[in-house]
This record gives sequence, C-alpha cells and structure tokens, in this order.
Amino acid sequence: MKQVTVIIVGNGDRANCYCRFALNHPESLKVAAIVDPSERKRREGAEKYGVSSELCFRSVTECIAYHEVHGRIADAVLDCTMDELHYETAMPFLEKGYHMLLEKPIVNNMEQLLEIKRTAEANGCLLMVCHVLRYTPFFMAVKEVILRGDIGEIVHMETSEN
Repeated sequence: MKQVTVIIVGNGDRANCYCRFALNHPESLKVAAIVDPSERKRREGAEKYGVSSELCFRSVTECIAYHEVHGRIADAVLDCTMDELHYETAMPFLEKGYHMLLEKPIVNNMEQLLEIKRTAEANGCLLMVCHVLRYTPFFMAVKEVILRGDIGEIVHMETSEN
C-alpha cells in the first residue's frame, strides 16, 4: 500500500488520536502539513510528526495560498476543527480536490451540507465522516463490559455527550 499524506487542520486531541497511526506506521501515513491558529499547536505538531516550519500554517487561507504556488501538498485533509468551523475550513480544500476526513456533525444546516456534498462530488473527492466517540477508550471499555455480560442483559441504554 502506498503511503498516504495528510494535512492536519486543527491540531488538537482528535487530530493526535488519528495521527498516532502515522507515528506507529510511517510507511503508511505521513503528516505533510499542519494548519492551526495556535503557534504552540503548530510547533508541537511539527516536532511530533517531523513537519517543516514551511508547511505549518496559521490558517486555511495561508495553506491554500501555498498550494496555489507550490501545488498539491498532500493526498487528504483531516479536518479536526470545531464543528462551527467545518464549512469554512472544508470548502477550500474540497474545491482544490483534496480527499477529506471530516468529523460529525459536518455542518449544522442543510444548505451548507448539500454544498459540501456537491463540491466533493464535483471535484472527485472522497469525503469521509468520522464518528469519533465510538473509538474512545471510555466507550471501548463500556462496550467490553457489556459484551462480557458483566452487568447482565442490557434492556435500554441512553448516552449523552456534554
């Protein structure tokens, strides 16, 4: 399998969960660039993943400007920004043909959702939506307890993310 390169947009906990794979399997995944308004998060990401400072950007606008001059930066984008930023951070990359992993909710209104869908399709982008909580250690432990039958038969379950 060919190594996949990614741009992290929003270098927080979720991005680091995804990119831990790059540290353990560098032949399969490489972080090529980082976009984050925080200088500290850009620096930490650069050190952790071996990204040159030239490929660490304060904004999507800066990253796209680099793309315009130097060409394609990576195969895909991991958009790990806050939910309310998804539309503004995703659209420029989709318009340039970058495949994307985007967390849920994609956006909070149907108009933007359909525009993201149309843009991804028009530019041949794979758009993957990630439901991250099911893989967190807490929920994995809960699932193990349930599957082992430690608490008996489950009749009803309700969860809430606060």
